[in-house]
Amino acid sequence: MRAPATTANERRETERAHWRLRRRDPVAREKNVAREKVRHAVFAGRLARGPCAVCNCAVTEAHHPDYQKPFLLVWLCRQHHSGLHRHIRDGRTQEAAAIEGLATEVYPVNRPRRGGGNTPPENALKTHCPLGHQLSGTNLYRDPSGYRSCRICRNEAGRQSKRRARAKAKGAL
Repeated sequence: MRAPATTANERRETERAHWRLRRRDPVAREKNVAREKVRHAVFAGRLARGPCAVCNCAVTEAHHPDYQKPFLLVWLCRQHHSGLHRHIRDGRTQEAAAIEGLATEVYPVNRPRRGGGNTPPENALKTHCPLGHQLSGTNLYRDPSGYRSCRICRNEAGRQSKRRARAKAKGAL
C-alpha cells in the first residue's frame, strides 16, 4: 500500500486521481447528477430547504434514498445525516429505513425567467410595446422562452449596438 500523501501537491494529485476514477463510475455519476439537480434548484430559489426530519433543526442537508429520483428527499441536519449513513454502512437497515421512510417527493417551483417583470404570462396580455408599437402580426417577435417583444424596437436596439461597437473600434485604433 502506498504511503499517504504528505505535500500539498501530492494531496492535490491524489484527489484529482480519485475524481477521475469517480467520473468513470456510473453509480457515482448518477449520485452527482442527483446532488447537482437539488443544489441548483436550492441555489436558484426554486426549492426550499426543509427542517431536519428528526430534530426539526433549521440547518439541513438533502439525503437521497434513491438517486434515480433526485427530488425524493429527506432533509436532515449534519448530525442525523452522518448518523443515517453510519447506520447504512454498519448494516443497521431498520434504523436507516425508519429515517428514509420520512422521505417526500418535492418538486422545484417554476419561477419566472425574467426576474419578475414581464414574465411570459404577464407579457401575453400586452398589446403594445413601451414605445407604442403594436405587438401583433409581423411586428411580434417571440424568443425561445416564449417572451414576446416588438420587432421594430429589437431591430433598432441591434443597430444601436452595432453603431456603438464600430465607434468603440474606431476609437481604439
